[in-house]
Amino acid sequence: MLRNGLPPHELKVKKNCPVTLLRNLDPHNGLCNGTRLVVRGFQNNSIDAEIVNGQHAGKRVFIPRIPISPSEDLTLPFKFKRKQFPIRLSFAMKLTRRRVRQYLM
Repeated sequence: MLRNGLPPHELKVKKNCPVTLLRNLDPHNGLCNGTRLVVRGFQNNSIDAEIVNGQHAGKRVFIPRIPISPSEDLTLPFKFKRKQFPIRLSFAMKLTRRRVRQYLM
């Protein structure tokens, strides 16, 4: 994420890459902020992905491009908006010592 709340404008993703969802798209179908997905394919304006974690694990979904605008604290006389995929790459999860002990028990 950049300082203004927008993800980077250039996204380099390949098939079978793990990604994290950055916005709530469809909470009833498991597309919430922080949901981990694996990219399975690409279309012109959507990404075919599979949910990895949670109640909807294994479900195939399409992630569309959505309009994203920066934080409202900018002092510009116009509104900046761009369409992009609300995902970012995710490779690792930070664990504290307490959580490591919970996973080992």
